[in-house]
Amino acid sequence: MDRKFTIDDEITRLYRRFGAVGTQLTIRLLPPSDDDDPVNHFVNSVNDLFDYALQNVSDNDMVGITI
Repeated sequence: MDRKFTIDDEITRLYRRFGAVGTQLTIRLLPPSDDDDPVNHFVNSVNDLFDYALQNVSDNDMVGITI
């Protein structure tokens, strides 16, 4: 899969109080190509990020994204 972002860092953390494990990703959006509209590129990049974040999750998992 050709993603429009790179993963710079990944941290896994245990939340004992909630009995949960969280993963934090630091990502970098790739720049648009010369013939690509910047706004459309940003929207497509964020959609790719959502698709990546929502793969392999179950119905009771929580997913959050902070920009």
